[in-house]
Amino acid sequence: MVKAWSHVGRGTTVAGVTALVVTGCGAAVGGGSVGQPHPVGIASCQSADLTASVGEYGSEASQPFLTVKLTNHTAAPCRMKGYSVLTVVGNDADPPARPIHVVVSHGSTYERADPGPHPLLVAPHRFASFTIGTATAYTGPMATLHRFKIRLDTGDHALVVDQEMPANGPRGEPIPVKETALGLGIPKPPR
Repeated sequence: MVKAWSHVGRGTTVAGVTALVVTGCGAAVGGGSVGQPHPVGIASCQSADLTASVGEYGSEASQPFLTVKLTNHTAAPCRMKGYSVLTVVGNDADPPARPIHVVVSHGSTYERADPGPHPLLVAPHRFASFTIGTATAYTGPMATLHRFKIRLDTGDHALVVDQEMPANGPRGEPIPVKETALGLGIPKPPR
């Protein structure tokens, strides 16, 4: 297992894998009113209780995005809050494929607004989601992100979503990746 500890906005390339651990901050909630405390006795969602999948994938104006669904496959509700702990793996597009350096930060993507951290209550067989965004119009070389490892807590095991996603960044700099906070359902694009 590769571990790289970093603050938001700092990435680390480790053993051929680009990794960034982002500390969870704030919260995400549904099923009740946003920002209200969770009912007593409802446990935090754990990776073992969830299934990760692609909720939506696309690109708009050279801004690829991937919405990741985290489905509660248990018979009980669970709670989440804030941002996931995200590790991104990819390589440059030119042979021989080499690992890339990625910097993950929190905020809105071109296609999806960041709801900000708030408490979330995920009902049984329902899902929360978040969106990952990149860009392809920078001057740097193209790369392919292909594996997204998601943790709800730094001590939890990773849920994995495999999806090829093009990205690049300014020449000579890390590739910027944006991540929105967790929210209920699939977010709609701003119009």
